[in-house]
Amino acid sequence: MWLMLQPEIERVEAIRARALPTVVRLADVKHALREMEMAKGGIAKIQIKGPLLNEPDAYLDYYGYEYTVYSDIVKQTAEAVGRKANRIDYLIDSPGGYVDGLDEAMDAIANSPVKTQAVASGYITSAAYMLGSQAGSIVAEGDLTMVGSIGVATYGIVSSTIKHVANTASQKKRPDLATDEGVKVVREELDDIYMIIAEKIAAGRKTTVDKVVTGYGEGAVMSARTALQKGMIDKIEKAESTPAATTAEKIGGSRMDLHQLKSEHPEVYREAVAEGTKLERDRVETHLLAATEGEGDVAVAHKAILAGEEYSSRHAVQHDNFRRKKTQIAAREEEAPGDLDHMPTSDDDANKEAKLKAEYEAAHPGVEVW
Repeated sequence: MWLMLQPEIERVEAIRARALPTVVRLADVKHALREMEMAKGGIAKIQIKGPLLNEPDAYLDYYGYEYTVYSDIVKQTAEAVGRKANRIDYLIDSPGGYVDGLDEAMDAIANSPVKTQAVASGYITSAAYMLGSQAGSIVAEGDLTMVGSIGVATYGIVSSTIKHVANTASQKKRPDLATDEGVKVVREELDDIYMIIAEKIAAGRKTTVDKVVTGYGEGAVMSARTALQKGMIDKIEKAESTPAATTAEKIGGSRMDLHQLKSEHPEVYREAVAEGTKLERDRVETHLLAATEGEGDVAVAHKAILAGEEYSSRHAVQHDNFRRKKTQIAAREEEAPGDLDHMPTSDDDANKEAKLKAEYEAAHPGVEVW
């Protein structure tokens, strides 16, 4: 079960669906603990960025996707207290996360003997808001900081071919989501979890459970301005920023274009080009691996590459459907073999891949697909 915005759930699932290069072992991918910063005035700054997970995720680490582990928040809060911080600022930009581990992190913030403050930029929604609600105050850095999405969600796949059966006395153990009764059972579980969280939010925000349930948006996401009116945050305080002109002056005057960057800062330009090329190769390779080594649909990979699409859960489903149909066709052919003279040869896949490679390189001059 999770407490996270749907687009972020889909992004995380898409990354987990990607094919890893065969040379990579997940066991070798290490999770780096984001360091706590002790700023001027004894203010400890703890970053809470991206999806919130109960444990490190090797796939997200390998692909460089920013996320936060609940136990890291607990450890860094204890570290800040141990280093005698005068205040702990939780810098939050997160769409939320999973239920597992949330309770411990909320308790760590709520029980801190040091004064705490949640500083939100971007998103403080779902599980991230629940964490922020345990701080002494919540400050949004702008009117368009997004707040809310307070609730618990899950999903189930309804299949006509798979039947789950539980013992007579435990019928609610395997609810049938194809029925209203089954959905009701799951919703009761979610309501049970939600009420525990609502009580914690109410205690942290020094309000009533009824106010949280009925007055905190009922699961909606809203601007910081609206959230302030509802009492969900304490104030909006825009962060100090450097004017664009001043920033431009630091790198030589007016805004740079590519030609100026290339002529005045050739090393930076080369690094940018190299990084862009690497990212593009990784994107293309992921599609190709899913279509070839993953025995997926070459046509799907071809279309996605030319369209500039990142590999996503949608592509994974398309490849899975292709494999399933291919298996079904093969099973039928074994029962009634067709004309062997018209059976596809192993050269067909190689020709398709070569054609895909040639068309992509023609559409992207200077980029070579390995």
